[in-house]
Amino acid sequence: MEITSFTPELELDRADESALASIVSQPGWKVFEKIGKVVADQFILKALNTDATKEADMVIRMRMAQVAAQYHTMLFNIVSNTVTEYIHSQPSDKPIESAEAIDIGEYSRPGYAEGEPLF
Repeated sequence: MEITSFTPELELDRADESALASIVSQPGWKVFEKIGKVVADQFILKALNTDATKEADMVIRMRMAQVAAQYHTMLFNIVSNTVTEYIHSQPSDKPIESAEAIDIGEYSRPGYAEGEPLF
């Protein structure tokens, strides 16, 4: 029996997306990515090192390696796409007053506009 009508979808709210973006921004995330790649590569290496005379074992291990690689790729693509979408869809509820946000130090002191020397 083949299930063709069910497609699982990821449903995250803004808090979930924010938490995911926070995790990805941590230094440990790169380490987690490296570990995930090594684990998938180990499945592939095990498949390649299978005795060629054991065809059934080879087929099973190649399928396992394929699933491991697909899982790794899908997981990190979903995380990347979710975080990218979250970052680019930040709501801008209120306008930013750029004149107040810029601190240019002594250049904004009274008298500068009239041409008084700075020093």
